[in-house]
Amino acid sequence: MNRTLNRTAPPAGRAIDDWVTLAVEVAVSQSWESLMRAAQWWASYSGVRYVLCIKLRSQASWHYRLYEIDQAGFLPDVPQVNAFFPCDAIQAGVHVLTLDARKILSVPNNLALPPRVNDPIVIDLGAVAMAARED
Repeated sequence: MNRTLNRTAPPAGRAIDDWVTLAVEVAVSQSWESLMRAAQWWASYSGVRYVLCIKLRSQASWHYRLYEIDQAGFLPDVPQVNAFFPCDAIQAGVHVLTLDARKILSVPNNLALPPRVNDPIVIDLGAVAMAARED
């Protein structure tokens, strides 16, 4: 948001509205190869720091991979997280992703994070899956 404190200016030629630091790709019928092509594309996008790929398999299980992008253009060979969970055994607190708030908000290490920002940022995929199941 434009009022986020301590944020750096968007990359040249970009507005803050199209400056992405976390990309999420979700596939149902697509292959992992298709997801990996999309992840590689996002890794080449200036400013992206994390790419999360989620593959839903016929509502039976979720497979996911989280990549941390350290250098634009390079998708790491090994994801930070590579896991799955069966949807009939969803539990909150079991499949938790941890993201660096400074990377997500693009706040340099020498500046303070905005008030009320949790560092690290924690995403509970089990809770997300349970909420999605209820809808």
